[in-house]
Formats: sequence, structure tokens, C-alpha cells
Amino acid sequence: MGPDVNDPFEILGVRRDPVRKIAPEDLRAAFRQRAKEAHPDKGGDADSFQRLKKAFDDALAELSATVATKGSAPRYDWRRGRTAENARPAPKTTTSTPRERPSAPVPRRDQKVSSRTSQRSNLEAPRLVLSGCAVDGASCPVVSVAASLGGNFVATASLGGGVRLFDSHTGVMLGAYTRECRAKASCRPERKGVRGAVGVWFGPCGMPLVAAFADGSLVAWRINCDESRMLRCPVELVGHTHRVTAACFADSNVLCTASADSTARVWNLAEMWNSREVTSVELRGHDGALTCCAVSSGGDGLPKLLATCDARGAFCVWSMGGDFKKLYRVRWNGGGDERDAGGFDDGIVKCLWMPRSDDSTGEYLATAHVMPERDTSRVLVWRIPPRDAHGRKGRDITGYAREFPGKGRELDGRIMDMVLAVRPTKSVSKRDSGSSDASSDDSSDDDDDGFLEHGVLVLSGSGGWIRGTTCMDGKTMSPLWSLTDEHSTLGSMHAVHRVVPAPSGARFASGGEDGTVCVWDSEDATAMGTFGHVSENRGRVWSIAWSEDESFLLVGYAGGTAALWNVR
Repeated sequence: MGPDVNDPFEILGVRRDPVRKIAPEDLRAAFRQRAKEAHPDKGGDADSFQRLKKAFDDALAELSATVATKGSAPRYDWRRGRTAENARPAPKTTTSTPRERPSAPVPRRDQKVSSRTSQRSNLEAPRLVLSGCAVDGASCPVVSVAASLGGNFVATASLGGGVRLFDSHTGVMLGAYTRECRAKASCRPERKGVRGAVGVWFGPCGMPLVAAFADGSLVAWRINCDESRMLRCPVELVGHTHRVTAACFADSNVLCTASADSTARVWNLAEMWNSREVTSVELRGHDGALTCCAVSSGGDGLPKLLATCDARGAFCVWSMGGDFKKLYRVRWNGGGDERDAGGFDDGIVKCLWMPRSDDSTGEYLATAHVMPERDTSRVLVWRIPPRDAHGRKGRDITGYAREFPGKGRELDGRIMDMVLAVRPTKSVSKRDSGSSDASSDDSSDDDDDGFLEHGVLVLSGSGGWIRGTTCMDGKTMSPLWSLTDEHSTLGSMHAVHRVVPAPSGARFASGGEDGTVCVWDSEDATAMGTFGHVSENRGRVWSIAWSEDESFLLVGYAGGTAALWNVR
């Protein structure tokens, strides 16, 4: 009897092997390969693509059903959508039992288990556990945390508990602030009254504290007296109509925000403190929801630059010289050509300015692109042409200067975070995991001495990997090291949600689905410490912040708590 043409594994082209265990990543790789032919944009048709997607879902369901009982369960019946039982079904009862989450996929036989996971015994407890992030008795994720300059205060933002300010030495909550969502008349009743805080930031001088809420509103306090530390009488920053997705400070009194309403705004906090009148400059130039923003360091007497990026793969560069003129707008298609309408649209999830050298002409902007249809991503570095003495822009941007991993290749999974660890001082011995995605392109030479002078670009992904690449004015991007499965449980591939560099740049912290935080050396990825354990049931790591002196880490968890860990 021949193979069943409706078997999901046959449709995906994956052979059932009784010797080698099939892993979820094998199914994903097969799905991506077949999608290149079945997708309507690649010459296929909608029916074929839907059949392929259904086969992928059925194959994953069969794999999960087998793993849930440690391989002893009968094969998953993809025709009926459940596990086929040989015995008679149990009689129905009126007693309802909660469904258990299936166990994580088992590792392949050729997959090595990280030695770090076996050394998670006798871990220290956090110095402080900050709670109070709950609403109606239910815990809400702590989606954002921040530490003030000097580390005397820490703040948390929770989807249910609003904004809370704590003393970092005693753990005493100094103040709390929640607000009702600006509900429109057309909103459904169940959506009214949402108090979700989605972000919190301290200014460079440590005095301003800014918080963003799910309805697009912003509030600010000047943390310089006891009354303001109780988070009373905030100044409201009204302007955005949808969720604020990112914020950054150009200096101690200038705040830049990006929103899902496709606009960015620049706020003058100095005028706000003095007159209590809120003024902002609205920047329009995008046709999609904004995802991130970043301000360059400036220099040579020229004004700083503001970069804003959106979910449709476009970015704009604005002058911060007072007129806030839009200098450039670039949209790059994930298919490889910005004029190729047949490619997959990509979105930019993170951007940052690369460090400049004394002899560099222009500045370099790194953008992290995600292709959702293919579940892949890559990093592009753009050279922003220098401006003249009057601040006028140079020639247009016609293409990116460098890409990672290079040669048109893409990283497996989505980039979750991207940061720059600046100026490590020790020498480097390159370490690579052997993955083809991490191989360098032809422009990465082995005699690149001194390339760490300008930092290490650290990436984390949904595939459970963390990767470091070197950068030098955007001219050189070569793989430096690669980590895999450092935040996985039972060999499953879990996303690494956050990577945050220490203020010195010599090390960085990572947090993922397993609820642990790891500290690594920036240049060679040597493990320097692990904080927390999956058995403590705090939930996944949502947010991480370093203190200024790097003496502690503040971590926000999905379980509704934040923990302060001492770092040696």
C-alpha cells in the first residue's frame, strides 16, 4: 500500500524515522522550503498554500501528542484532530478538569544538552521581590522596568497594575499610578477600563520618569521631591491616538516617542516643567505602525538625527536641529529589491545607530528586519550620507552598506531584540557554533585587527539563539560567536526575548521563556552568572534593566512580579 497523499508528513516531505526523533525545527524547515513554491506570490495558489499550512499544523499536533506521553501514545489521528485510541473511550462525566499544557518537545538524539542547565542548583535568591502588579486578583506581566541614574529608584510597568515606583534599597513601594483607558463610544464594554501600562523610562539625568499606556497616553513626573515620588499629579502628554511602541531621550529634556498611529513626536520637557503646558512636534512620514526609534550621538557641530521605523519595512531619518526636517525615507522589501512587489513584505522591529570613528564620513544605522511569512530575519546596515555645514542632507540612500548574515542569507526565526555592546577591551578568540546562518560574507577578512574598537552587535531570536557580530562603522560585519538553547527547557526551542547590555558594554544580560536571566561576556560569550530557575514559576522574562554601576539587575516577569538580583 502506497503512502497516503493526505498524510501531513508526506505533504511536508518529512519521512517518519523510527530511529531519529523528528524535532519541531525539522517541520518548520520543511514548511518554509515548500512554502517557496506553494505561496501565491511565488507561483503557487491559495488552495495549495492552505493545504500546506494545515499539514504543518497537523504534523506539529501529532508530534506534541506523542511527546506529551513520552512517546508511548498512539499516533495522532490528523483526520479526526485527536489521538487515535484503540480502547473504548471513557464514559463522559460532568466533572470538568483543566486541560494541561503539552510537554515541551524532546531533544533530538544528536542534540547536545547545554551543560549550563545542569548547573542550576544552589542558586541565590533575589535580593528583592517587587510585587503588586495584579488586577482583580490576577497577575499581569511586568512588560517594562527601569532603573534611575544612581540606582536609588526602580520603576515597573504592568499590563494590569499600572506604574509603580520602588526604593531599590528597601523594596518599599513609594508610589503607584493607574489610569482608565480613554474608551471611545464605539468600544466594546469589555474593552473599557483597561489600565495597561506598556512602558516606563527614566531620563538621562534621572529626574524625569515617563510612562506610556495602552490607549496612547503618556504621563510624566519629575522625581525630585517626596510628593512626586508618590506618583501624584502627573503631567499628561497628549498627542498619540494609539499605543506608544518606543521612546528614547535625545537629551535630559527632549523626549522622542513612536506610536502605532504611524506618527512620531518630539516633546520639550523643560518647557513642560516650567509652564505645565505640553507642546510637541508631530513627525509624519510613515504609512504603517511605528515599531522603534533611536537618536544618534551627533558630533562635529551638527544636530543629532532621529530614526523612526515601521512595521512595513520603512524607516525615516529626521534632523533634530530645531526644524525636525525629514531628510530620508527608505523602504526595503524583504524579497531583496525595494521595487520587487512580488517579494514578502518585511517589518523593522529594532533600530540603532552604530558608533562612529574619527575618520568616518556619515553615520550608520542598523535595522533588524523580520519576514513573517518565512519566519526569518536579517540585519541591514545603512550609510547615512554626511550633511554639509548648514545641516542639509547629502545624496539619497540607494542601498544598504552591509547585511548579516550576508550573501542574501537569512537567520532562522525572528529577531526578538538587538543591542550594541560598546568598546570591549580584551582580545578576542572567535567562536562559532558552525551554523551556516552565522557564516560571514566575502568582505569579512580574518586580518581585521582592532575590529572590536567599535563594539559588538548582539541579537536574540525566536529560535532560541543569541548571536554576536562585529561592527566597524558598518563596513565589517562578521560573526563573532553564537549561543543556542541557553534559555530552553527539556531541549525545546524557546525564544530569547530580551538582551540588554551593561552600561560599560563589557557584558550583557539575556532573558527568555524559561524564566532565567544569564549574564555573558560581550566579546566571547563566556557565561558569567545565572539568575533564577524555571522551577520558580515566575513566568517568562519580559523586561530587564541594569543599574548604572552594574551592581544589580531588575527583571520583570510574566507572572506579575519583578525581582532585583545582585550582580558580582
